[in-house]
Amino acid sequence: MNLNQEAMSEKLIMIADNMDESLAVLSDILRNANYKVVTAKNGFEVILHKDFDKVDLVLMDLQMPYLNGIVTTDIIRKKLEMIEKPIIIGFSKLELTKKNVTDLGMNDFLYKTYNMQVILAKIRFWEEINQH
Repeated sequence: MNLNQEAMSEKLIMIADNMDESLAVLSDILRNANYKVVTAKNGFEVILHKDFDKVDLVLMDLQMPYLNGIVTTDIIRKKLEMIEKPIIIGFSKLELTKKNVTDLGMNDFLYKTYNMQVILAKIRFWEEINQH
């Protein structure tokens, strides 16, 4: 393992999505890139996860049942007062812009894709931002 991979393996990413296929595919992509991964199927599972305070980044589906990604982000940012961490990337098939999701308290938006390069590029962009 090179130093870059070793550093990445310290990052904990949560995938929040109610679709089992999405959780499986995204988990594989991220684990193959040497990230630690935890999953949640709805917003309640996100905020109640035992390791949530250690999560560096959340890929948050916006359309989950019970507690969707928008409401969950609002709780994280306002009620839990977690303003800077974790980085939250909205993840959806909806056509949204970065401005739409940043107005909701998210850091960024990613159109729902299983393209490994696109997903990893977005995550690495935020890793670079947080190192400065």
